[in-house]
Order: sequence, then structure tokens, then C-alpha cells
Amino acid sequence: MTDVLALLRRDDKWFLGQAPGLLFAPPAPVWLEHPGFWDAAHYLHFIVEPLFTYTLLDEALRPLPLRFVHKEWRPDRLVLTFETTGFTVQETRTCGPSDVVASTIKINSHDTHPRHVTLLAWTAQPLPEDAFKDAGYKHSSVFIRREVTGYRNTRMLLTTALGLKNARSHNVQLSEATANQPHFHLSPYYETLGPHGLNNTISTTGVNQTGMMYAALECPLVLTNGTAQCMVVAAVAPDTSAALSLVKDALHTDMPAQSEAAWRAFFASVPQFECSDPYINTYYWYRWFGLRLNMITTKLGRYGLPAVAEGIGSFRVPISYSAQCHMLETRWMHTPDVAQGSFLNFARNQRDDGSFPGHIHTDFVAGQGIYHADWGARLLDVHHVHPDHTFLEEAYPALEAYVQYFYQERDPQHSGLYDHVNQWESGQEYMSRYVWVDAEGDEWKPMKRRLKGLDSSIYIYRIEKALAEIACLLNKPADEITTWRKHAQRTKNAILTHCWDNEKQAFMDASPELERSGLVLALSFYPFFTDIATHEHLPSLDRYLFNPDEFWTKYPVPASPKTDPYYSPTPNWKGKRTNCPWNGRTWPMTNSHIAEAIVGASRLNSGYRHKAVTFIQSFIKTLFFDGDVTRPNAFEHYNPDTGKASVYRGIDDYQHSWVVDLIIKYVTGVQPHAQHVIIDPLPFKLEFFSLTDVRIRGQRIDIHKDAHGFRVSLNKTQVHSSADVEVVRLAI
Repeated sequence: MTDVLALLRRDDKWFLGQAPGLLFAPPAPVWLEHPGFWDAAHYLHFIVEPLFTYTLLDEALRPLPLRFVHKEWRPDRLVLTFETTGFTVQETRTCGPSDVVASTIKINSHDTHPRHVTLLAWTAQPLPEDAFKDAGYKHSSVFIRREVTGYRNTRMLLTTALGLKNARSHNVQLSEATANQPHFHLSPYYETLGPHGLNNTISTTGVNQTGMMYAALECPLVLTNGTAQCMVVAAVAPDTSAALSLVKDALHTDMPAQSEAAWRAFFASVPQFECSDPYINTYYWYRWFGLRLNMITTKLGRYGLPAVAEGIGSFRVPISYSAQCHMLETRWMHTPDVAQGSFLNFARNQRDDGSFPGHIHTDFVAGQGIYHADWGARLLDVHHVHPDHTFLEEAYPALEAYVQYFYQERDPQHSGLYDHVNQWESGQEYMSRYVWVDAEGDEWKPMKRRLKGLDSSIYIYRIEKALAEIACLLNKPADEITTWRKHAQRTKNAILTHCWDNEKQAFMDASPELERSGLVLALSFYPFFTDIATHEHLPSLDRYLFNPDEFWTKYPVPASPKTDPYYSPTPNWKGKRTNCPWNGRTWPMTNSHIAEAIVGASRLNSGYRHKAVTFIQSFIKTLFFDGDVTRPNAFEHYNPDTGKASVYRGIDDYQHSWVVDLIIKYVTGVQPHAQHVIIDPLPFKLEFFSLTDVRIRGQRIDIHKDAHGFRVSLNKTQVHSSADVEVVRLAI
């Protein structure tokens, strides 16, 4: 097995996760190089800030300023080194696998004689009006319970509990607000810490209960042999007893070792991959890190099944536009729980009208608002790896109600094409397609005229086809199966009739009056990953997609072409830098679709197989800072000319595309179908690659390509061997 933790080691990263609900990944940290966890953490989509810091004091109780020297990150830990007068301090930070962050601290004295120091672990929780609920000292821990805010005006009662190994004294102190910074002199303990520690009092009352609640634990340390170790932990939970229990367990655990073991177990739960291309090799494992980092496994409120959040910060919720991506990638895990949960969480929170919410929060879903998504194909993709009729039996009626919503609400003309009612539900804001149909279509409000979306119509077509196939698998009546097939044929005909422009040789959106937009966008190539596009449509690829004056940029492909009237390679729309511009930026989500489109076109013309290789390699190499193979990333969008990522957003490790799936399907060639598995690698010029421990339908597949040839094994028995790569069909 690849040592993934060593492979991904670097010094410019800080995200820590793998807990059920807790994540430490502040997009723009201010206090990262200060002791402890003072920057914002998230419990699900709720902001918890700060968690804690610690202060080291000398024999005279003077704080020793810790000067940051160096840090080193890998998925399971962040190790920081500090220097101060007479001491070197090494802090190892971890988060998870429970909802606990920990700082394991090793203090080394530069002196030969014994030193006595004091370590004070403390927090300062902000208390706006009516936020405070409880605070105290229990089971050798201090805790503060308060209402915290989340995204989209959500609120939740959470307890933050703080523990310090071998703590001698404690204090909880209400204070009026001051600068909430991790500086000892701003805390009450600047005045109240004495030779015997803290005063072991709890003071939570005053003229009001707004301001800040401080809580601290103190421990004296003796460096008899020049070294001392201690550990500070903080747990976050909806229940105080649960938070205290988590702290108690953590204080009796080697937290770095536990974190390492959990990450190694996760990496062992996916197919093992290695290849001679360092970018592909690194990114395969980096992508699995990102998926696990953003995974939510806690069961709370409307979160009943494990899933993957779209990203950090405000994206730390299940979002329907990206759930389709997570289904594709996590289906390759050895168990289907996350892939299935990524759909079923939406099915179980389905609205009465049949629509799926765009976001799922712990306590509510918005009454309206969707994202268009390729649900049907994704359901079958999951089923082809992990067949499960129980899953399909629950998914089928939800998907049926979903498509009925589109019939009733999104096609009043009965055209067979389906509407966008605003710019954001496509997941692709700020594009010419919206202002074409409505001059104010780029504003955050419903459009006056709807847009017959090519992408939304393709997704409905794929859902209709999937419903027909699932109906067969579930032994539904023949007329039901026939009905879905007729619906699919009707949608396909509508796309070919109203969205294909023969003069421009391109697919495009349409107006409510079924007038074609004339705009060629990256989504114009989506029909090529379906059976809608045929040989007669192939000239569109050479005219537009592979044209350097249109889409084929140095870092392809921009969501809008260079000839678009609003095109901008920098993230500007109408002169203003925006968060989510789709008028010329390269988006990994778009690129995932384009990769599928080029591979789909290669089934019509095998010459495009080499184009697919070139594109996938370019796509993956875009996802590294300055081409540095040791610094992979996953931002929302990139400059198509320079490859510079949207670092101004701070949203790295954004799970809004699929790359693991592309590598498995097209680099190593593993493509599950309904009744068989095809092994058909694209012609990547790799000296070697191996993919082992792939679990499909309960059976194991291993593939190797190296100087000794090309070999495929099924359940550890070799079933194919050849000098060169060949197409292999496995009947499983």
C-alpha cells in the first residue's frame, strides 16, 4: 500500500478533519501560527470560534511568548514548532476521529537544570444576547454551553468542553466583551492566576449574561530531564454530557496515534492505486483525502445517513449539485454507505412537490430552490458497483416524484425541455445564457423569462432512462417501463430538434418560445456523454472544444468560450470580481463533464481517445499550485490561461467534481456496466500503473501494467495476461 500520509506531507496546509461533525479548516486563518485552535472550527454547518489556546508561563508566572518556527502537515496531523527563551515547544494538532480537537504538546528545555513551568489552557466564548445557557466544571473539565450561529441564519445549542491532562485547578469567568484574541494579558487570568493555580470558582452571573465567557484549566509541569509533555483537548457536541464524555476519553488516548490509525484505515478502504505519472498518482490520493475531510457521518436532525459536504466554510452541508459527484466517487469505497447516503439524504428530505432541496441543514430545508443534477445516471453508477435492490426500491419513488415535479412545474409549454427559473439553480452563475433570456438574469432573483436549459433537459433525459432501467430491475409492470422509455425518447427528440443548431454545429439552450440562444458554452458538449449525440454532431468538437480560439486554453476548458461577449479569464463579471463567475473560468465541475463528453465522443470516433488523455492530464495538472506536484489543491475555479486558482475565496478541498472516478474508469480502465465489467484503459503513456482491491459486486479486481505486460486478476486469480494493454470483459 502507498504510504498516503507520507505522500501528501507538506508545509503549507492546515485543514484537519475526519470527525463525524467537527472540522478545523478555517478558509482564512488569522491565529494559525499561535498555540492551539483559535481560528474558526465548524460543527456541521455551525461556526464554533474559538476552541482554545494555551499559555506557557515560567517560574515567576510570566508568559513565555511562543515564536512560530515551522509547521508540517499531513492528513492526520499538523505539527508546529515554537521557540521561546529557554524552551522549544512542539505541538501536534489533530481533529477526530471523534468530535475532538487535540493539541499534544512536548516541551524541551535548553537548560541543564530542572525547570518549573505552568501550562494554562483557556477559551473565550462570545455571548451575544440570549446566547448563554450554561457553564461550569464537571468531571475534571470546564464547559460552556451556548447558542451558536450557522450558515443561512441557522442556530444550534452546542457545548464546548475543554480538558487538560493532569489539570490542577480551574476557573470559569463571565466578562464583558473585549478583543477576542488568544493573548494572555486580555484574559482574566493575567490577574487571577497565582502560585497555586486558578481559584477553582465558577462565576456566570452579572448585570447581564452577554459578553464573553472564559474558561480555563491549569497544570504545573516539571522538566526534570529537560522534557515535559501534556495534552489539551476540546470537544463539541449538542449535549453537554456527550461533550464531557468525549473529553474524558480523549485525555486517556494517544490522540496523534488514534488519528493516524483512523486515516490509514480509511485509505485502506478504497482501491489502492499507483502509477508513474506523479500528478495523477498524487491527485488520486489527495482526492480521497478531500472526500474524507468533508464527510459528515453524524446522525443528527435531518442528517440520517453519511454523506459528503460540498466543501469547507459555508459549503459544509450536503448540496444537491455536488451530491451527484460524491455518488460517483464514493461508490468505489468498499462499502456503499456514503454513495447511497449522498442520494437518500435528499430523498428523505424531499419536498411535497417532488423537488429535492438545494441544501440540507440539520433542522430545516428551504421551502424552495433546487440544483439541477444528473440523479438517474448516478443511481445506476452506484448500483453497478454495489447492487442493492433495497436501495433502488427507496430511490425509485423519490426519483419518480422528482421528475414529475419537472413535468408539472418546469415545462409549461410541454416542449420536452426543462426550465431554469434563476441563475443559481444550475450551479453556474454569471453567464451570458441568463442575460440572453432576461436582461436582469444575472441578478439574485427569479428571471422574468425562463431558460430552457440544455443541461437540465439532458439530466431529465438521463433520469427517464434510468427510471426505465430501474423499473426493469424492480420488476415493475411492462407498461410502466414503456412509459418511461417513451418519456425519454420525447426528451431526446426535443433536444435534437430545439437545441441543435445545424448552421452553428452546436447544441445550445432555448427560450420559452423554443428559439435557440446562439450561445456555445461548455455545457454545449454535454450531449456527447449521452447517446443523444451521433456522428453528425462530432464536428462541433473540432470547431469549438478543441479550438484554441474558443475553449482549448492552456488550462482547459473555460465554462464560456473566448468569443463569448462576457468572457473573462479573471474572475470578473461586468467589471466586478465575483465569487462564482462562469463567464470564462475553468471549473473542475465543468471539466468532469467535459472529460465524460470526450470519452463519449471517442466511442463514435476512436481518434478522440488521445484527446481524452490529453484533456484529463491537463485537467489534473491544473489542480496543483504552480505545477508543484507536492502541492495539490481543489478550488472552485481557475484561470484558463495561467492556471491560478481562486485562492481569494479560501475554499480549498472543494468537492464539486469527480477525479477519482475519471482515474479509475479511464486511466486504469475499470468501467462497470449492468451485466459485466469492461477493463479498457485509455492510451496514457504510463510506464506502469496498478489498481488493486477494487470491489465490484462483492468480487475483487486487480490490474497491473508494467514492463512485464498487462495483467488482470479476479478474486486474486489471474484471468488475463498480454504484452500490451487490451480490452478485457469480465462477466460479473
